[in-house]
Amino acid sequence: MEVAAGLAAVPLDRLRDDDRQALETLFAEYLAIQAGHANMPSVQLQLGLFHSARADSAAAEAAYREALRLNPQLIPGHLNLADLLRASGRDEEARAQLERARSIAPESGEVLYALGLSAIRAGDSEQALALLEDAAERERDGTRHRYVYAVALHDLGDPRAAVRALRSLNREVPGNPEVLLALANYSAELGMVEAAAGYAGELAAVDPENTSWRRLAERFGAMAGGR
Repeated sequence: MEVAAGLAAVPLDRLRDDDRQALETLFAEYLAIQAGHANMPSVQLQLGLFHSARADSAAAEAAYREALRLNPQLIPGHLNLADLLRASGRDEEARAQLERARSIAPESGEVLYALGLSAIRAGDSEQALALLEDAAERERDGTRHRYVYAVALHDLGDPRAAVRALRSLNREVPGNPEVLLALANYSAELGMVEAAAGYAGELAAVDPENTSWRRLAERFGAMAGGR
């Protein structure tokens, strides 16, 4: 079951005939086993992910909707269905799905984050920042929501606030490459080249074999040394 799910995205038309037949057999077995538990919302959710990976949007949508019919409170089902609708160009339906999720779980950071990204795509920067800030404040594991909120602050015209948010995140979770790279670039953009050089140096130390990061550290270091 795990192998079938893990290989769901493999394009069958690029495989040799015997490999393709073996994978088709595996997928058929996977679907047959799942069909025996089709009354479980979690199974329908797994089927939605499987069909999405197989680029079968219609089957994925049907599975997500069945999961939500079985359990209307299933937040991952709402989020996955919204993602699928958005990817299919059905943005208004996707936003409506996310609003339904918020009505069920108004304090969910995942829902607020998804709504924030939706607001950015819709061009509503004020609402996007408010939603992403709420999501960032609720994040307890990982850094994605806080990082994206900082990037949104920068991209929507407040780079200094972005740097403050990233500094706070870097103190709490040091050594994150995305955070360090953003700090280096945003600091340089604001003319804080010594700080940029320091962050770039930390970034290069994370992976000394990364030539792009090493060159960035050298460039910002030279800029700081020239002052």
